[in-house]
Amino acid sequence: MSQPRIFVTGASGLIGRAVLERLRADGLECVRALSRQPRADSEGVEWVRGDLGAGETWAARLEGCAALLHLGASTGRAAAMEHQRTNAQGMRSLVRAARDAGISRLVFTSSIAAAYPEVDRYPYAASKRAAEETLRASTLDWTILRPTIVLGREGGVAPALLGFARKPRTPLFGDGRVRVQPIGARDVARLITEALRDAGTARETIDLGGPDVLTFAELLSRLRVAVGREPGKFLRIPLGPAMSAAWAAERLIGPRLPLLAGQLYAFRYDSTARASRFLDARMPRLTRIDALIAELAAGATHD
Repeated sequence: MSQPRIFVTGASGLIGRAVLERLRADGLECVRALSRQPRADSEGVEWVRGDLGAGETWAARLEGCAALLHLGASTGRAAAMEHQRTNAQGMRSLVRAARDAGISRLVFTSSIAAAYPEVDRYPYAASKRAAEETLRASTLDWTILRPTIVLGREGGVAPALLGFARKPRTPLFGDGRVRVQPIGARDVARLITEALRDAGTARETIDLGGPDVLTFAELLSRLRVAVGREPGKFLRIPLGPAMSAAWAAERLIGPRLPLLAGQLYAFRYDSTARASRFLDARMPRLTRIDALIAELAAGATHD
C-alpha cells in the first residue's frame, strides 16, 4: 500500500526544514513541498515553486494529497499589504484549494502573537489572526498550533537575540518582566507532525512552548553569558515611547527599522503557552532552555 502524500507549505523556512527532517525520520517519503525557494538538498521531496498569495500557481498540485501542513507565511519587515496577501489571503486560497482537492485535514502553524490582547500595530499578528478565523470558519478538519518564541540555529529570531546579547549593554524595552517560554525548532517540528496524526487535536487551537518559563530579562541575561558577556548589563528603553516612535517611523518610511512596533509587543505581553492535553503529555521530551541556548551559542561561534 502506498504512503499518503503530505503537502507542506513554507518548507524552506526554519520550521519547515525541521518538519521535512522529521517526516523523513518518521519514514514518510511522500512529501510535496511548496516554497518560493525550493532546496536541492531535501531528498525525497517533490518541490513545488510557488507563492501562497498566488493560489493559481500551486492549487492543482494538491491533487492526490491526503493532508496539508501549512507553515508558510510572510514574516519580518514585510509591508502590511504583503502580510495580508500572503497570510490572510493565502489561507483563503489554501482552504478553497484543499476543499477542491478533497483534502479534509489541515494543520496550521500560526503564532502566539495572534493571541496578544492587541495587534493594531502588528500587521503580521493581525494577518495570522485573520488566517485563524478563516480556518475556523471552514469545514476542514483543522488544527491550529501557536508556537511561542522559536529558537533554532538556522534562522528565525535567534540571530537577532544573539546580536542583542553580544552588545556591551543589551537593549531591553520596558521592565523585562514579561514571561517567555521558548521552544526549539526541532521540537516544534515534532509536535506539528504528531498533531497531524493525533485525532484529538481536531478543531483545537493549541499553544506550543518549551519546558521553561522565564522573564525576557532572564532570557537575555542567559544569552549574554552564553556569548561571553556579563549578565544583567542592559540598556533600558521605555517601551511606550519606543513603540510610538517605531510606529510613526513605519507610517512614514515603511517597515525598515531593525525592530518594528509590532515586534515590541513581545516586551509588553507574555509569550507563554496555555496548558493542554496535547502539550502537557509531550513536555518532558522537549528541550530545556539551557540546552537550546548552548546550541545557539555554539552555532554562532562556528558561523
